[in-house]
Amino acid sequence: MIYTARSHAKVNLFLNVVGEDSKEYHNLQSYFILLNLSDLITINLSDYTTSCSFENGEQIENNIVVKAIEYINTINNSLKFAKIHIKKNIPIAAGLGGGSSNAAMILNLLPKLWDLPELTCNQIKEVAYNIGADIPFFYYNKNSFIEGIGDKITPINVNKKLFILLVNPGLKVITKEAYSGVKDDFSPKILCNKETIINEIFYGKNDLEKYVIQKYPLIGDLLKVIKEQNNCLVSRMSGSGSTCFGIFEQEQDLIKAKNKLKKTFQNFWMHSEKICI
Repeated sequence: MIYTARSHAKVNLFLNVVGEDSKEYHNLQSYFILLNLSDLITINLSDYTTSCSFENGEQIENNIVVKAIEYINTINNSLKFAKIHIKKNIPIAAGLGGGSSNAAMILNLLPKLWDLPELTCNQIKEVAYNIGADIPFFYYNKNSFIEGIGDKITPINVNKKLFILLVNPGLKVITKEAYSGVKDDFSPKILCNKETIINEIFYGKNDLEKYVIQKYPLIGDLLKVIKEQNNCLVSRMSGSGSTCFGIFEQEQDLIKAKNKLKKTFQNFWMHSEKICI
């Protein structure tokens, strides 16, 4: 049997670092939305070995994917094999969650392929701590208010339709390095409700931006240029970067901005789409 599924990217529309837990993981509050932008995963049974190949991507993301495969075997005390192929469309180490999304989809598909039980809520929390903090969000696959290290997920939609322009300058930002800059400069916690989330989307921030910009000033320059585009409502970095985004209310403003930025940043990756937050 062969399974094929799309593994979607995400954007953090805001990101507040609100503290640390006893294991020195940073606690955050954020609003994650799923994008149509996605990788394509094909998975089928193998008799003797597990392999994972990538098209249009580097093997760096193999680490988190292999950990997901090993986890399924470990919790089920099994030794099963699969052949996995991932066609990459989501930029790597870009703040869009590509690797975590791939791992989450594999955690969804392997139990079906191997006729094993689905993961429990406690096992998904374990995955957050041991494999990747963003994986639980992708596993449940709904726009959500995120808390803790990413393990507390509240699905919520604020029912606004907008347009988003993503721009990636090709820098690979290591998530751990981005968070290492945050010491005691924590943001106050916010309430999980539609009104607060809307306010944070349009008037909030990404607490990691200033630390990433210190190391990569180009990201600060890019955010400024995006914000200067006509009728750009929000200019912000997604996650730990390096992808930056602009939000527009009208599609025509997004198209004009994208065309202008393509001329200014000819070698940068760009993607745009309609979003429902």
